[in-house]
Amino acid sequence: MVLVQQRAAARGEQEACRRASTGCGSGARLGQPLLDRATKFLAADPAVAAAWLAGSLGRDEADDLSDLDLWAAVEDGHMPRVVAARHDLVARLGQPLLVQEATWNVPSGGAYLLVLYPGEAGPQQSDWYWQPRSEARIPARAPILFERVGLSRSSPAAPSPEMALARAAELATIVPTMTFIAAKKIARSETWNAIGMLRAIWLEVDELRAILEGNWDGPPHSDHRRGRLPGTPREQIDWLRAVMAGATPLLVEVSGRDDRATTALAEIERFLDLVERLLDDPDAAPRGHPA
Repeated sequence: MVLVQQRAAARGEQEACRRASTGCGSGARLGQPLLDRATKFLAADPAVAAAWLAGSLGRDEADDLSDLDLWAAVEDGHMPRVVAARHDLVARLGQPLLVQEATWNVPSGGAYLLVLYPGEAGPQQSDWYWQPRSEARIPARAPILFERVGLSRSSPAAPSPEMALARAAELATIVPTMTFIAAKKIARSETWNAIGMLRAIWLEVDELRAILEGNWDGPPHSDHRRGRLPGTPREQIDWLRAVMAGATPLLVEVSGRDDRATTALAEIERFLDLVERLLDDPDAAPRGHPA
């Protein structure tokens, strides 16, 4: 296997300088009026020590349809007031169309609300996060709306070479297994299940490639692929074969001299042949083949 440690070190040397954390990206145009109101509203409250953007705007991946992920660090003594009044607070920017509680998004010691406001071209989503100042950490690359006091920055810890090696080994078994299961979904014409699995396989192959190239920073958090979905079983099996053709050298590189991996890949190819025959003739399945 290629030495992931060496590639990870090279990646660290080549990492680009962090972009300045002021203002927001160009992708917020439809939400800019809401962002302006929110910034002014938060800045008017002296209990808010700092505010910044997260989500796609925070990653500089936003487009005109992106929602606003607003984080506010609140002085600890005012946090109970903010938690109790959070619904009233978000309503001061405009009458919400919908407000959703999502406890899994609540930051430690804080509060969260997903709010849909009336917008220029329909609803505009804003995710509000409040957190005590003592626990708040501003992501190193986050665009800062304002900051009255200096808060600590947090940088995602780069995965260690050992983590990368372990994840590569894991993916080397996940990808073939998922391919086999996806092929069965295709054979049964379970279109939506098949498409969901094809997407997962594609992401996993991309992740494996990133590990081997030394560009891995953890599992992907978003998928921006475009193009027409492979809607028919024939298109799906062709797509699966194409992805596996690109994945096989990566899987072999990870598995090294492990003959079991090579044998497993060959057997999966044989199963893909069977699925193609089944698509042409449903009675072509060999008797006793496991479902």
